[in-house]
Amino acid sequence: MHVFRKVLIAVGVIAKAPGVLIAVALLVLAHTAHALPAKADQTVIVLTSFSEDYVAPIKQAFMKRHPDIRLRFLYKKTPAAVAHILSGRGPVPDVFIASAVDAFESLKASGRLVSFSGGGSQQQGIRDKVILNDRDGFYRGIALSGYGVMWNDAYLFRLGLSAPHSWGDLLQPQYAGHIGLTSPTRSGTTHIIVEMILQRYGWERGWAYLQELAGNLATITARSFGVRDGVLKERFGLGLVVDFFALGPRYRQQPVAFSYLDETTLVPASGAMIRGGANPKAALTFLNFLTSLPGQELLRHPDLMRLPVRADAYRVFPDDFPNPFVEGRFVETRPFDRALSSRRYHLVNAMFDRLITYRLHSLREVWGKLHALEGREEASIDHSKLREARRVLTSVPVGAMMAADDAFLSQFSRVQPGVAYSSMQTRLDVEWKRYGDHAIKQAEQLLQQAAPVEGKSP
Repeated sequence: MHVFRKVLIAVGVIAKAPGVLIAVALLVLAHTAHALPAKADQTVIVLTSFSEDYVAPIKQAFMKRHPDIRLRFLYKKTPAAVAHILSGRGPVPDVFIASAVDAFESLKASGRLVSFSGGGSQQQGIRDKVILNDRDGFYRGIALSGYGVMWNDAYLFRLGLSAPHSWGDLLQPQYAGHIGLTSPTRSGTTHIIVEMILQRYGWERGWAYLQELAGNLATITARSFGVRDGVLKERFGLGLVVDFFALGPRYRQQPVAFSYLDETTLVPASGAMIRGGANPKAALTFLNFLTSLPGQELLRHPDLMRLPVRADAYRVFPDDFPNPFVEGRFVETRPFDRALSSRRYHLVNAMFDRLITYRLHSLREVWGKLHALEGREEASIDHSKLREARRVLTSVPVGAMMAADDAFLSQFSRVQPGVAYSSMQTRLDVEWKRYGDHAIKQAEQLLQQAAPVEGKSP
């Protein structure tokens, strides 16, 4: 009402003195514009598996460039984030960003993603080994991730342990009780590590490796961050991690080292737009920022330290920072089959927990006894029994052919409160427990039979 009175007064003045028309009109417009409500800020809801510390510099840099767009982050582990999107409950995110590329394959197959880039038109790959963008444009690589082992130099020095040089080294008895890992059901990056091992060695040999590795584990942590923190705080000496968990502390001069070992798998961390998000235009602006040169150079931040997907962004990184665009060691990187990983995602997770997580204590004990006997040279030890015990401990209840059967794979799902497993998954979980318990018991009996005749069991 106050504005309209000013307008009426101005009109009366103009009628008496037309020469002041322009000045009065400008005054009225200024008052009117000031009285109108301000343009509402746009809010982009970003669902992510990354930590709050990780996204803080990204949020700050983006909002400085785009003050009209606000970012609201929801933090969930990758399996929980995927379940959130699939459930349709709670706030619908505009954007999903995470390291586990197979999660994006699963969401794409479910129809929950929006094609936004017209296919992977930016950079298709690195050395023909790493495909950065989805071929149909449903998700885009925003950073590269390599996987390997980090260790605490002070811890290894104090205990007289050598640093590992290969994946096979991690099975050496010297590392018993000194390695940290989390479960793939709790971490998308750990699922990549487990799947990388299965793709590297093949299904049966891969599970044999994982079950022997379990004999050297100190613990299975609640989250992947727990592996990093455990190494930093010397709760254990080594941990299987995504590379940026170690690169950040390393370049902050903490006593940790990291190695991709003899072969790694480079996988892109990715970003996608979620169908039903409220602000698709602003969401696309955010995703474009992440792959822009300023966004990629931001990965140099001490709290990020991730490998850019743009070759020109490495100019701001330390000279000794890993660079897959120029370093020969990355030529041998093993391509990651994201579609295969996505198809058998829930089977792998269910098997890992039943065969390893839930019987970790028993595995550590029996593998310790087996390694102790294998290291003895007495002629009285029956090494055929030791070989049989090893075969029993590394066997797996699901063969490669079954693990490739789509009808079988479709019976498996993630653990969710109030949601029952399929009858097959429920039945197999019971059978796998019985299988694992029997394997431990049989191996113990074989080790007793392999001991010296004098008799003392190991």
